[in-house]
Amino acid sequence: MIEMYKKTVFDNYANFNGRASRREYWTFVLMSIICFFLSGILFLIPFLGLMLFSGFLFVDNDTINCSYNQKDA
Repeated sequence: MIEMYKKTVFDNYANFNGRASRREYWTFVLMSIICFFLSGILFLIPFLGLMLFSGFLFVDNDTINCSYNQKDA
């Protein structure tokens, strides 16, 4: 599967003679989707770690409880 993807991307990217086979087309689509999601995850990991350790994603339970106590009072 990876060899067919390499062949499609590197050898036949500018070959406009004939048509791609069904297997070649769907292999290209599947591998492109997988590469897209993996690159997105790899790009997102450092930012999630930065937000987590900087306290940006920290939820303070006291703040939530205080807001409910103020409504009740």
